[in-house]
Amino acid sequence: MKHFASAFAILFSLCLQAEAQWQTPNHSVPVGRGIGITGFGNVAPGTSGLPLVSQGAASDPTFGALNLGGGGVTGNLPVANLNGGTNAGITTFWRGDGSWSSSSLISPGSLFVSTSGSDSNNCLSSGAACLTIQHAVVLAQTYNLQGSPITINLAAGTYTRGTTISGPIPGALNITGYTPMIKIIGAGSSTTTIDPSTNCGFGSSAFYITDGAIVGFGGVKLQTSCANGNDLLISNGAVGFLVNSDVNFGSAANALILVGNARFDANYVSSFGFTISGNAAYGLAASTNGVIVTGVGVTNTISGTPNFSTTFLSLVDGGFYNEGISSSWSGAANATGTRYSIALNSHMDREQNAGNLPGSTAGLVQGASVYYQNNAGTSDLPCVGGAGGCRNSTAPTGLGTGGTAALQSGSNDHSGNVRLNTGTGPATSGVVQIAPVSILTGDYGGGGACVVSPSQASASWPSPSVVQVYLNNNGIVIAWSAVLVASVSYLISYVCN
Repeated sequence: MKHFASAFAILFSLCLQAEAQWQTPNHSVPVGRGIGITGFGNVAPGTSGLPLVSQGAASDPTFGALNLGGGGVTGNLPVANLNGGTNAGITTFWRGDGSWSSSSLISPGSLFVSTSGSDSNNCLSSGAACLTIQHAVVLAQTYNLQGSPITINLAAGTYTRGTTISGPIPGALNITGYTPMIKIIGAGSSTTTIDPSTNCGFGSSAFYITDGAIVGFGGVKLQTSCANGNDLLISNGAVGFLVNSDVNFGSAANALILVGNARFDANYVSSFGFTISGNAAYGLAASTNGVIVTGVGVTNTISGTPNFSTTFLSLVDGGFYNEGISSSWSGAANATGTRYSIALNSHMDREQNAGNLPGSTAGLVQGASVYYQNNAGTSDLPCVGGAGGCRNSTAPTGLGTGGTAALQSGSNDHSGNVRLNTGTGPATSGVVQIAPVSILTGDYGGGGACVVSPSQASASWPSPSVVQVYLNNNGIVIAWSAVLVASVSYLISYVCN
């Protein structure tokens, strides 16, 4: 019994010591130190927010700052963990003030692309060229252009993927707002071709310019056989323009140039012509207030015998075509198809240019649209048919022997007054042709082309009388039916708006 009591006392003492070892101060962390009752300790609480960091096998861990250079962190920090990822993108970086910002890299001025290049290159020289134009565009959008364009130089070859250029990019415009953000210049249209036909999944159009991008190009041939593909597609406030006259639009499934709520401008920085050599459903097409402008004083060339299965020029929903003054289409008669189709409040202005648009069949103007063409080679003022230098040589009829017609001061293409002076023996009906500076065809102004009202001059229009007006390719035609008195003046007011 004595020995049992002694053993119990020893065991009780050990338990008290073990209990003491397990009693860890508030908010501390227990740690092991070996086998037995002395095999436990604790780590005192550290500063709030600090992690428990290993100090190696020979020492207890401690609460402290994590050394990112010590190999204790792996993996990538998700973008969403930095300001929720707001404004993060391929052209932004994480700033020291805790926000995403556009790149401030200074533009190198030029990038290089070659069919023997690699998209792992920096593209800063011909020896380190990119493989694809698209990759060069992505790189270009990481630079701050500081008001100057960046030029992407293409080595000779055939590039088999379409390119999409979206804008705007940092520093794209200078203070005047006209500096382009990107120029894409090939080695020449006879040696540098953009044709995505074998890679339609990457984009069916050779060039697609959108979202406010401003892009010039030259020294290339564009073509595509991709379904619904276009040589050049411009949309959503973007501008595409020429940087030289060495541009050839080859065949396309849909349109050679298609513009929607955007602008193609061959007169943007300077005037340049271009060449069309391929078949397409549409040659030039503008819709939804899209604008197509050709160069001033240049020759645009039709090469070969391209066919436009729908129409050469299509304008719809406010589309506008402005042909540069003193320009021409060489080889226009060699193309086949309808020359133009203008509908739904669209306008075509051919300025002072003679000759037809490319195609073999007359076009159509409808739906409150206008075909406007300056009267080349004649007076700068409207005139009455039969007058010297007037486009329409048909003299007024029905005014009798010695009868004349003349426009009054202030008359113009769209409104004014014409005075009819009867001679002897006037007829009971007649026609007078006003040949204005401009050709107007179609439903100009919507419902009805013009409105006329007979008014009193030296004599009143007799009653009953009928005066009608309409437009044709030579101007405004006014037809009247009334018993006029000889040797007096009658006035007709016209308004075409």
